[in-house]
Amino acid sequence: MKSLFLLLLISLPCIANAETIVVEAMGGTEATIIHSGARHPLKTEENIANDDKIETGKSTAIDLRLQNNSLVRVGVGSTVELKAGSLHLLAGSVRVLVPEQKEKSKKSEIRFRLITPEGSVGVRGTEFITDRINAATTVHTLRGEVLFGPGSDFSDLTKFAVVMKGYESTIKTGEHKVSTPKQFSIDSYLPSVTLQNFSALASREAGMQQARSSLATAQENPANDQKIAAQALSHTNKAASAATNAPASTAKANDQLIAAAATGDVAQLVAALQAGADPKAAVMPDSGDSILHIAAVNERLDATQYILDSVHIPVDYPNAKGQSALMLAASEANSQDIILLLLQNKASRTAKDRAGHSALDYAAGNPNAKAILNLLRTYSP
Repeated sequence: MKSLFLLLLISLPCIANAETIVVEAMGGTEATIIHSGARHPLKTEENIANDDKIETGKSTAIDLRLQNNSLVRVGVGSTVELKAGSLHLLAGSVRVLVPEQKEKSKKSEIRFRLITPEGSVGVRGTEFITDRINAATTVHTLRGEVLFGPGSDFSDLTKFAVVMKGYESTIKTGEHKVSTPKQFSIDSYLPSVTLQNFSALASREAGMQQARSSLATAQENPANDQKIAAQALSHTNKAASAATNAPASTAKANDQLIAAAATGDVAQLVAALQAGADPKAAVMPDSGDSILHIAAVNERLDATQYILDSVHIPVDYPNAKGQSALMLAASEANSQDIILLLLQNKASRTAKDRAGHSALDYAAGNPNAKAILNLLRTYSP
């Protein structure tokens, strides 16, 4: 019985250009490449072309380096194939580290597709593990989020799930929808998977960990996040003074909470709450938007999930106009992921604001109205 494990950091670009992939390191000697039907032993510094298949032995793991500095680690006892820009995992394990693309205009693009016999994963920016055992594929997300579903048509997300950090989802052979994501312990899960699949390259692990940190940080856009935070904070002074004569320390923490929701900084959300922020008082003064509204409208999936899980703001919590986070998200461009996440958390599609408008009404004026209306109309838990 074979298991399939996948670990990806951030996103993997199209890997159709053969000249951009090279075997950087090998832990062990039992690795074979099948090129144009011919088999030969894999060698360090060998180029990997599209449609090539790689097989590693029970004690061998390899590192593939892409031209953009991305790293693909193929675990022991694995078979992978590069085909039409997608990575097909037939057996074994793969761990990938790739710089994240932060530009919002490109954020909605599926930049990498993982294909397994049971389903597919669309990657925009994340780190996750996939296991395949007994004709079932399971995704465990360690960072960011992935789209996980039974097909490869990412224009229709009705059968897909957004699997967030610290959540897992499964699909079995013959099923037409993945399971509702549920939480798991990353600290308990990750060490055993790493030891089981990549011990042949243990000597390079420290370097890989360092690369992960630098890749994750290199593409961050602190200037843009600071701008978004400043815009949020510029509207919060009135809220702090108007909200129940709160102490100065609480008012400052509330400002920090709003700014963290706008930028999607979960660590700062936690810090603000520990500093005494009051989530019920941390609202925008004119709109009455809560931190859930703010995170959702800025398409901050990690922050939105954290607010729902740990701050416990109801998913349909209304602002001053009676609008839910789903209504606001439905009017935003490229908002399918956040809408799917809110629907997974049982957001109401039929609830109406004070003007009598539902999320479907807001979606009608969206630049991506067709895709979003289809998602709102046909999504089933």
